Amino acid sequence: MRSVLILSGFSVVILFLALAIGDHHVSIAQILAVLTDSPAADAQSIQIIRDIRLPRVILGFLVGASLATAGMIAQSVLRNPLAEPGLIGVNAGAAGLSGILCGGP
Repeated sequence: MRSVLILSGFSVVILFLALAIGDHHVSIAQILAVLTDSPAADAQSIQIIRDIRLPRVILGFLVGASLATAGMIAQSVLRNPLAEPGLIGVNAGAAGLSGILCGGP
């Protein structure tokens, strides 16, 4: 239980850092103001956070979680802690499908 709390805390910190770091630096105070709809948030920070960074951060987090879940399922179904997609032929199937879709050999 303790490790889950620690990993959740790290995830929240990383998500806030991903929202803050970029070409235009946004402070943590501005991020909190944008996320809580505070009147202290300026228009530029609102546009950067809500329209650009937040959707990308959420999507990246969800894709990473989905890939981790898929790997966990593959390892538990195959009962092999070293299971990977090549073990069950996913790589070969994806290569054949991409060749068909892209008109390759």
